[in-house]
Amino acid sequence: RQLVRFTTNLTFFLAVFFTNDLTILTMLPLYLYITKHVENRKSVYLGAAFIVPACHMGSTLLPFGNPHNLYVYNFFHMSTNNLEFFKGTIPMWLMGLLVLNLACFLIDRDPIHVDTKPKDFNIVEVMVFVALMVLMATSVFTKVAIGGINFYWFAAGITALIVFLYKRELFKTADYHLILTFMCFFIIVGNLVDIDQITTF
Repeated sequence: RQLVRFTTNLTFFLAVFFTNDLTILTMLPLYLYITKHVENRKSVYLGAAFIVPACHMGSTLLPFGNPHNLYVYNFFHMSTNNLEFFKGTIPMWLMGLLVLNLACFLIDRDPIHVDTKPKDFNIVEVMVFVALMVLMATSVFTKVAIGGINFYWFAAGITALIVFLYKRELFKTADYHLILTFMCFFIIVGNLVDIDQITTF
């Protein structure tokens, strides 16, 4: 039960900053790997099922957490009043956290033994990527324009340049199919919004 509760809460809070898709693709395989030798498969499957709503509920807090939030945030021009956005997301986010923790009581309290091998922690690398994450998050909340160009284009360029100089092999492991899927999704939605018959339906 403690493992499931920890995994569920970690997934919930990671999804706030790393989006629901990235979090679930990271946490679910990790959880299944840790629990592969656990005999009580019912609790393992329930724990895996909790990860999915934890990702979606955790990512609802900030605009960039999932595509739905980002679309609503831009469509209703909430960048001019962030408080209105958080009035809608914070109660739902807190309720999701409460329900998920209550649901963890459905897990049996069986003892488990997990063998772990610690690895070196690269604090410099962590600080670099945390700083880049903060930069990109800031670019979503601000509407600053430099020379007529929105700040998020500068943030994206700075992020790409630093990653290229610091750890360029990450470009080879990026899921470009997923990136293109989201790009096409936003293009399609943007085109649909311009059709009066749909927006006034």
